[in-house]
Amino acid sequence: MIATDSAAPGDCREQPRRHISERETARTILGLLLGEQHPWTRVELARELGGQRIDAHDAIENLVCSGLANSEGEMIVASRAARAFDELEP
Repeated sequence: MIATDSAAPGDCREQPRRHISERETARTILGLLLGEQHPWTRVELARELGGQRIDAHDAIENLVCSGLANSEGEMIVASRAARAFDELEP
């Protein structure tokens, strides 16, 4: 039998997570923010990253400091600049 990273349906045991870089984390979060018109909470974003709260927090803070996201308390949205860049056609 070959071991895989995927769990059987209904298996709630903690599965090993693939470590993703801070850059990948920020790209993933920005993609989520740009894909929705509503704000996300920090908890929702961490949940989408598989529960990696510290990684999500650091990436969110970097996106906010870079001007790519705006935060108000727990709510996070893509900035106007990020949305404008996303709408540019190649």
